[in-house]
Amino acid sequence: MELKWEIKSRSNTNMIEVLPLKVLTDEDAQIFGNFNVMLAKLLRAGIAVPTAVVTSPPVIVLQTALNYYDLGHKELYEQNLKLIKNHLQEFPLPESLSGQLQGQKKFLVGSEVVYSSVEVWRCLLQKWFGDIKQKLWLEGFSPELAQNLEAIPVFFVHRPKSFGTAYYDEFLEDVVVTSTFSLDPETAQSIHDLVKGCDKKLLIPHTYQWLLDKTVKLVGVSPYIQPDLPEVAKKEAHEVINTSFIKVKQRVATKVFLNLSGSNTQETGVDGIFIASEKLIDKSDPTNSINDLITKILQLSAEADLPILFKLADIPEQLGGVRGSLRLLHQKSLMEVMVHILTFIRHKKSLHNLHPVIPFVRSVSELVAIKQELSAKKIVRKPSLKIWLEVAVPENITSIEDYLEVGIDGVVLNLDELIAHLQGFDHNMEHVSFYKKEVKGLMKFLESGLQSLHAAKVPVLIYGSLIADTALLEFLVEHWVWGIIVEGYEATSMVDLLYQVEKKVILRRST
Repeated sequence: MELKWEIKSRSNTNMIEVLPLKVLTDEDAQIFGNFNVMLAKLLRAGIAVPTAVVTSPPVIVLQTALNYYDLGHKELYEQNLKLIKNHLQEFPLPESLSGQLQGQKKFLVGSEVVYSSVEVWRCLLQKWFGDIKQKLWLEGFSPELAQNLEAIPVFFVHRPKSFGTAYYDEFLEDVVVTSTFSLDPETAQSIHDLVKGCDKKLLIPHTYQWLLDKTVKLVGVSPYIQPDLPEVAKKEAHEVINTSFIKVKQRVATKVFLNLSGSNTQETGVDGIFIASEKLIDKSDPTNSINDLITKILQLSAEADLPILFKLADIPEQLGGVRGSLRLLHQKSLMEVMVHILTFIRHKKSLHNLHPVIPFVRSVSELVAIKQELSAKKIVRKPSLKIWLEVAVPENITSIEDYLEVGIDGVVLNLDELIAHLQGFDHNMEHVSFYKKEVKGLMKFLESGLQSLHAAKVPVLIYGSLIADTALLEFLVEHWVWGIIVEGYEATSMVDLLYQVEKKVILRRST
């Protein structure tokens, strides 16, 4: 089957629109896009931008190719997509574009450097075809798949050394730069100055694509939203990849939650999932890591009908050491990120199995304050939304009745933090880790608090390295702990240990 092109060279001038970047004005936004017009304005305002032409997509050609093939049958779907792609690559270079590129030897298209006008055209077609595939996966086939594709700038370059993105992050209060190569201090400072200069001219923050070609130059503007749903559909495979699945045999009464904060191993047969968001947020690349976090939660929420406990970020401040709920209360940008994740998944995606865990609270008044913040964002306790409290400070146990009066739906006991604060050592330091074996004091301290939680029918989950201590686990099971949080690699062995502990507790109670 061969596609006979009905659109001949006679319409080359009408097939696409090509204009120099520097001449774009607001009137051109409908054809060439708002961000290309914005880039042109920055160029005229004195920002360093390489010489470029902007090319609109060949809508008629693309739509003709799509209409020729049947994309409705799954059996032929991938095969037809490949055929469309191959035929598009054969379509001749339009004269209107070749004329604009004449005399140039090296070009930047997106993030790809090419060396001829024919390669430029093929690269443009590839990018438009990629956008069409994304729309196919998100929206399904429609007669207007080729509509509303973005015009793409083609930059004339000389000796490009590095390419990347940069933006000012309110969360870090600094410019965040990504680069294909390591940058010297002078280049890094130039990128910082570029971002601040562009934000000043545009009045609101954006994400900028920059190029190091002798000097740092601006090659793209895009919206900056932190965080937002990542474009998962742009992945080449267009599918969710689940890593190895390990069957956890549910033969225990105690609930088993899987800790996916640092592992991609996913087990079946568990009762829920726990995610500590601070372990998945990379401070050197917060936007991408937050997007990855959202993607992970979306996949888990959609695939498994299990409760997902989402611990709000407990990130210590570098200078003052402020952490947990206190930092969330005083750093609005961090709080807004957490609220965005919750509201986006629960409200916009209608996935209601995500429940927040309030981290590292030092006092009842702190809990009241953060609940008020969440309430202002319409995150309130109800049957479909449970608010859990991480208990990591001894004060939480001594004042547990007051916390219950304020209102919580569950407790997550952070055993490592509790024993460290109770006995006065840093649980992250290996040379004092032997203190973790002294669990008798912790058990005595927890006893009355666990009784109060059990009387109030508030479920208690435990996590941390100390759950592997048999004596402590036996004590906790005997005192009505509702569930444990385990790492993926230890899930099977922990369930086996839990089974033995439960059997021992039952035998003791029966005698």
